[in-house]
Amino acid sequence: MLLTPGRAYRPSIVDIGAVTGTAAAVRGTVVRKRGRTTGLTTGRITSVDATVLLDYRDGLGVRVLRDQIRIEAVGGVLGDYGDSGSAVVDSDNRVVGLYVAGNPSGTVAFAGPIGKVLDQLDVDLITD
Repeated sequence: MLLTPGRAYRPSIVDIGAVTGTAAAVRGTVVRKRGRTTGLTTGRITSVDATVLLDYRDGLGVRVLRDQIRIEAVGGVLGDYGDSGSAVVDSDNRVVGLYVAGNPSGTVAFAGPIGKVLDQLDVDLITD
């Protein structure tokens, strides 16, 4: 266990509230995230099997991410530089994904499915 015994933890997201668990992403679901750059934003899942090519340039080059969640903004911008790593949650505050990237205008975003992210990192999500 990496948590400090006796220390209080508050598993919540600013402007969203307490994290209640995880869920699989479902097409059509309205989701929210709070990013460092864009603050609280809302989108709708349009795909759960998107393939994304990301050019990390220096040293890493182009990487292909498969089976990603595609999210379209609902009214405005969904994401921007600095938002990577934001938790994407459904209406029940269950984490469905982790924000990875978006298009240049910020109206389309991609997130890694949270189950796969947690498995790859070998970590658990703390909930209320």
